[in-house]
Amino acid sequence: MKKINNKGAVPVGLIILLVVVALAVVAVFAFKGFGFGGGNGDGEGSGIADNSNTVSVVEELEYINVTVSGNEYIYDNKKVTLDELIDSIKSLDKNLPVKIADEGSSLKAYKALKAKLSENNISFIEAQ
Repeated sequence: MKKINNKGAVPVGLIILLVVVALAVVAVFAFKGFGFGGGNGDGEGSGIADNSNTVSVVEELEYINVTVSGNEYIYDNKKVTLDELIDSIKSLDKNLPVKIADEGSSLKAYKALKAKLSENNISFIEAQ
């Protein structure tokens, strides 16, 4: 019978074991870095996110407030005609939508305002 030389088997097995352990360590750190660690990334594993550095931005929407009362249009706390109102809105630097408030307006005045705004490509919303 021929004798088999096993001298190289131990170092090869040891190298394979070290490679597997190294890959396992890399995988653990990689998965924790991608959010699979069950924590918030601080290594504590608490699972509660720390949002103390979060900044909230709330955008305040601006409108041109116009009130229709009876047959009258009120803009900037003054009674104005429909043509004066449209001219005032067109002269503003900003292209803001008109917010129409109805305080007992006549249907004719309300519809006339909406038609004139649309005719002049001025966006508007109706206040609730």
